[in-house]
Amino acid sequence: MTWMSIKDSSIYHRWRIVENLGLIILILLLIFSKAIKKSWNTFWISIFATTSGLGLYEFVFSQHKYGTWKYQKVSKWFGIPHPSYIFWLIVIIISIIMIIYLFYKEAKSKN
Repeated sequence: MTWMSIKDSSIYHRWRIVENLGLIILILLLIFSKAIKKSWNTFWISIFATTSGLGLYEFVFSQHKYGTWKYQKVSKWFGIPHPSYIFWLIVIIISIIMIIYLFYKEAKSKN
């Protein structure tokens, strides 16, 4: 819904920076948390959930803004081009597989 209310793209990008900083802080908290020392699975599940969420976000944004989730952005960020939808699709699939595997591994180790 926020995409519909934002007319100025520079404001949108500022909010994206805040969003990404939040993800980085979350990951750092997870790394240095006492709970992580007990289970590395929690750390990796968080990483894979974050990456799959970013991939889904890119698909939803492209669908909303450009009318297709396969849209290839042509802009660059600090000279780095945006990855194609195939990259994000692979990231989502690998992340979901790894999350399922880690949950399975943790459940199996408790039994």
